[in-house]
Amino acid sequence: MVKADSPHPHASAISDTSRRSSYEDKFEHAAMYLEPAIHKVGLVRNASNTAAFINIVCIVAGSGTLGIPYAIRLSGWIGLVLLMLSAVMSNYAGTLLIKCLYFDPNRRLSGFAEIGYEAFGKYGRVLVLAFNYFLLLFTPVLYLILAGDNLSALLQPLHVPLSMKAWVWILTAAVCIPFVVVKNMKEIAVMSLFGSLATVCVVVVVAVMSVSDYEHTQIDHQHDVARPRNFAIALCTFAFSYGGNVIYPQVEESMKDPKSWNKVLFAAIFLITAMYVLTGVPCYLVYGNTVKSPVYASIPAGAPQNIAMIVITVHVLLAIPLYLFSFTMEIEQLLGITAANPKLSRFTRLTFRTVLRICELCFCAIVAIIIPYFGDFMALLGAISSGFLLLVFPCLFYVKLYGRRRIGWLNLIACVLICVIGVFCAVMGTVDALMALAKDFRGTRTP
Repeated sequence: MVKADSPHPHASAISDTSRRSSYEDKFEHAAMYLEPAIHKVGLVRNASNTAAFINIVCIVAGSGTLGIPYAIRLSGWIGLVLLMLSAVMSNYAGTLLIKCLYFDPNRRLSGFAEIGYEAFGKYGRVLVLAFNYFLLLFTPVLYLILAGDNLSALLQPLHVPLSMKAWVWILTAAVCIPFVVVKNMKEIAVMSLFGSLATVCVVVVVAVMSVSDYEHTQIDHQHDVARPRNFAIALCTFAFSYGGNVIYPQVEESMKDPKSWNKVLFAAIFLITAMYVLTGVPCYLVYGNTVKSPVYASIPAGAPQNIAMIVITVHVLLAIPLYLFSFTMEIEQLLGITAANPKLSRFTRLTFRTVLRICELCFCAIVAIIIPYFGDFMALLGAISSGFLLLVFPCLFYVKLYGRRRIGWLNLIACVLICVIGVFCAVMGTVDALMALAKDFRGTRTP
């Protein structure tokens, strides 16, 4: 742990130039110059608790709502227990992550990456950045896959001659405008509000239609109490459905009242869990082992299904800038494309920022076209990100920064258990997801 009177954590590392290459020296110097300014440029404390609450719900609940019934199908009814476990672990890890930002009473750490650096040096930073960039960059890919599939299906009866790939590029161009012009978390609060309302609309439509279909269905679908073989990949999907802590530092720093973070996070997780139960229970009860991902593919075709597809498409398109904004802020800080860099004029800075953000969106579009399998791609994201980034790292860094004596035995035991579960999910879930994607590409995947 860094002492109160110690210099900036990078100072001693930079002074030892004899053992570093020229590139490493430049990288460390850039990090020392930029990190104190992270979240001070473009991110100010002007967001209310309500805005923070809406941001969390919008970011976390969207794709999770679509995959919960399918995850319950994989695990059986015991999946509801796994869902609650994921909610508790995610809330706990989210509070620990923000607490790690303030472990030094003299300053607030800039974000997840600096927490990793303070805990385990440059290796901690590299690990966090690798997983962080993966989740922030590939979640928009997942959303583009979903939105492209939805528009292709919605307009097919109208004989619109556009494929899913064409719609992905059209949607990328549409998202490009708000993503390029957005500057801070307050500006995207409005998008978060509409996204949250869209998610609530999908929950209502799916719940009502599944209950209505239960009265008319003549098929006795199979239901399982527990399917232990699928616990790992199901738990990964549940954990990913609560995945939002990669942007929690940015949301917390934008709050006028950061001391209310724990209450805001708990309220958001509680509402999200309620929405998950409202979609997961009736859908699995009605459709059993035939329930699909995304969930609205299971309800009867018609106006309700079309409404659900439209509003969720709106939601994911509004959520894409939220994820990419957090990602691009990290990259722009690293490259020095900020107002804190006096060497760049305003025009040059805006040009570099625009080009960088357009390139990020194009990358997401290309990957979405190459891997157009929503359910299994979501499982892979959940396995890789939820195992380490969402569960293991916050607990591991908390124990390392505060020490066993300061956190107490109960917190230590909780952190150890969450780390064990997270590693299990990451390893087993990744293997299962990769095998499923391999079958998708070979065309041998069973529905």
